Amino acid sequence: MSYKNILVYIDGSAESERRTEVAARLAADSGANLAGLVIVAPLEVPQRLRSPQGKAVLTKEFEKSLAAAQALARSFPARSRAAGAPSAGAEVAQAEPLEALAAAARTADLVVIGQPDPDDQGILGTHFAERAVGESTRPVLVVPRTGAVKKVGGRILVAWKNAAASARALADARPLLVRAESVTVLVVDEGGGAASADEALAYLAQSKVQAAAVSVKADDAGEAIVSQARKLGADLVVMGAFAGTRVSEMILGGATRTVLRDMATCVLMSPSGP
Repeated sequence: MSYKNILVYIDGSAESERRTEVAARLAADSGANLAGLVIVAPLEVPQRLRSPQGKAVLTKEFEKSLAAAQALARSFPARSRAAGAPSAGAEVAQAEPLEALAAAARTADLVVIGQPDPDDQGILGTHFAERAVGESTRPVLVVPRTGAVKKVGGRILVAWKNAAASARALADARPLLVRAESVTVLVVDEGGGAASADEALAYLAQSKVQAAAVSVKADDAGEAIVSQARKLGADLVVMGAFAGTRVSEMILGGATRTVLRDMATCVLMSPSGP
């Protein structure tokens, strides 16, 4: 089993270049195609600006954004192949960001996005990454905003609990787990007793992956995951994205949100949904 089509969200920023480099290396390791996605939000003219002059100004800005997106998409294949991807292509989607990502992700084995920036005021906003992870139908690899990402999947930390999302994340990360130099399964006891790592270890053993188990007590599972990843020198964390719905809005659990906020290494998250 390996990833055959990897999707990466691109926007021309420095963080986008980091995501592309990480995704290209993964594509090289898997022999996968790398698909870039550029998103241009649809033109919507507020009521107060619906004069001919106001609409003309917004239309001009939209056309500039679209032209920049198209140029970025055209340059993506060459830059991706230079970074190691065996094949690559990109498309521009004119749609609401989450809708565009969801549509493109349907034919992807892995989706690569960036760590949320609390100061991001762009079209994706501060909660795009959280919602993309929580509502995705595919595993999502989140690349940290800062720090060198020299390797992904050499030393893997699996955050485990006896739940569907954890099991799904383990299966989704299998192409990386079977190539890892070391794998550690972490269970966190937040006061109610730690889950057993036996299921995860048995699953990994079936794939001939030898793993060690670590159990820690902590008040906050998210903080424990980030701390253990740092302690072990992990270059990838694998975990389920636990979420519930409230008034049709996806609300991420505390541990998932903490890891997204404080992560210093790549994190592969899988949602609990179908």
